Amino acid sequence: MATTPPRDLLDREVAKAHIQEALDIAVPLLQETVNQGLAVVARCAQSARGGDEHLPITLGLRHLVELADGVAALVAESAFVPARPLLRAQFEALLQIEFILQDETICRAYNYLVADIRRRIEIYAELDADSRAGQVLRNRFEGDAWMESFELPQVEDLSARQSNLENLLRKPNWREADQRFDLARKKRRRPRWYSLDGGPQNLRELADVLGRSGQYKLLYGDWSTTTHAGDFLRPLTKSEQGGPAMLGLRNPSMMSATVSLCALMTLDATRAVLTYYRPGEERSFARWYLTEVTEPLKQLDRIYAKLGLGPADSSGKALHNA
Repeated sequence: MATTPPRDLLDREVAKAHIQEALDIAVPLLQETVNQGLAVVARCAQSARGGDEHLPITLGLRHLVELADGVAALVAESAFVPARPLLRAQFEALLQIEFILQDETICRAYNYLVADIRRRIEIYAELDADSRAGQVLRNRFEGDAWMESFELPQVEDLSARQSNLENLLRKPNWREADQRFDLARKKRRRPRWYSLDGGPQNLRELADVLGRSGQYKLLYGDWSTTTHAGDFLRPLTKSEQGGPAMLGLRNPSMMSATVSLCALMTLDATRAVLTYYRPGEERSFARWYLTEVTEPLKQLDRIYAKLGLGPADSSGKALHNA
């Protein structure tokens, strides 16, 4: 590399070396939860009987697990602050999966599917240069120097793709959900799928309904601050001389919370989906949990105490037991 960063602000190898003992347990732990989650996705997808209503559940879990895989990769490099937006997205996915699974009908699943299709139709309309939405989008690019070198993606058979999506909305169950979506759109241009039929109007209310309001209050707002670039002052600290200083990148202070929250959100979602599709496997899942999750967390507790990083499952326990 042509540029060497200031050592007090970034030393990638030293950052990892300082917590390597913890990483040697934490990274395999997260990878194991990812592996287990994907195994459950595969088995439950095979067990699903019915129509498209299973897609938001099985693919929703796959999405959450993919986010966990990203967190594991960041943890392996001692990059904990960049993991916070992924944890935020995991929390949203967990809420959505639980809300759909609470429904004794299939309405919520189709509400989700229709909202997604409507979003895709809007995107296709914007990609069509001849459409009104396409013209509006291109007019916004005018005078934008950065966008002068940017080309909108060219989608083959755009009209056919749009027609296929529109046809989906005419199918049974899809059609009824689309009617609910249109009704909700009279109050809000882009209604949240979970708000249809008088449901929660925002993510905070969704967390309340699912009994996770405390987690939302304590965690989600903090993650949102990082996601929306609102915590510029977070790295401020004092130097040994008492003056202002900046914390270096790859600081390990948030390791315990990052690892435990990622693991336990993945586990909560995995267990919920497994219980819904394959309740007979709950005992084997519990045995796996005790062996592959509880023991590593106990080991991490001891290592974190030695490194002064806090308990492995302090923040995660609150999430898991809620």
